[in-house]
Amino acid sequence: MKFFAPFAVLLTITGSADAFAPSINAHQSSTALFSTLPPSSEWKGYYTNYDDSKVVKTDADVGFDPLGFSDTKAGLFFMREAEIKHCRLAMLAAASWPIAELFDKPLANLLGQPVIVDATDRNPSLLNGGLEKISPIYWAAILVAAAAVDLTQINMANTDPTYTPGNLGWDPLGLYPKDEAGKKSMLAKELRNGRLAMIAITAFAAQEYVTQSGIVDQTPIFFKPFAGLL
Repeated sequence: MKFFAPFAVLLTITGSADAFAPSINAHQSSTALFSTLPPSSEWKGYYTNYDDSKVVKTDADVGFDPLGFSDTKAGLFFMREAEIKHCRLAMLAAASWPIAELFDKPLANLLGQPVIVDATDRNPSLLNGGLEKISPIYWAAILVAAAAVDLTQINMANTDPTYTPGNLGWDPLGLYPKDEAGKKSMLAKELRNGRLAMIAITAFAAQEYVTQSGIVDQTPIFFKPFAGLL
C-alpha cells in the first residue's frame, strides 16, 4: 500500500529539516556576502512579529540548551516552533511505522497493489532502501501539503497578535482546554510525548537497519499481543 509506509518514511527523513535551519545565533561570515547583514541577535528569519512572551512556559521546559539556540527572543520563538513541528511529525511517524508493517501486505494484497514493506517486514527508508517503490506523485502531493501548512503557520505568526508557537487553531475534537492552566498542561504533554517519539522513530530506523528485521517482528508483544492465542 502506498500510504502508510511512505508516510512513516516521510515523517522520519523530514523531521530534521527545521531543527538544522540556520540558527539565530549563527556566526557571521567574514566574507562580503554577509558583510551587510545585521548582528545575529537581530535576525528574525521569516518571522517579523516574534516575541519571546508568546512562548508559553510549561513544566516541560527544563532549561536544557547547551548550544544556546534560544538565547535571543527570535531564537526562543523559532526553536519552539521547530520543536513542536518535530514533536507532531515524530508522534505521527512513531504510530504509522508499525501500522505500515502490520497492515501493508494484507491491504496491498486485498486491493491488488504492490507491497511496499520488504520481505522482512521493514519499512522503506534511507537506511533500509526501497524508496524507489514510492510514486513521485505521492512525494509531490506531500510537499505541496506541507508547504501550505507551513505558509499558513508563518502567516498566522506574523499577523495574529494572539498567536503562540504551534497554535494553528486546528482542534476538530475540541480537546484543547480553554483555561490557561489546562493549555499549559496540554502543551507540556505534547512536548514530552513528542520528544519521546523523536527518540522512538530514530530508534526504529536504526534498529531495523542493524537487525535486518521489522520492528513488529522484533517486539511482537507490543504489536501482536494476541497473535499467539489465535
